[in-house]
Amino acid sequence: TVENHGVDPDIEVEDTPQSFVKNEDPMLARTVQEMLRLLKEKPVQSVSYSPSPRRLLPD
Repeated sequence: TVENHGVDPDIEVEDTPQSFVKNEDPMLARTVQEMLRLLKEKPVQSVSYSPSPRRLLPD
């Protein structure tokens, strides 16, 4: 059961008072690092769109 216990994080990040004083955000930095790694591992494929139909205003 998960009663009285939160979900364990996938990645542990230490958030120290020193990083707060330096105005740093280690969780955000680690998130960006992980997202860039995932994008290199599995790049996003661009979507090709067909041309939009021409819509003219009525006379």
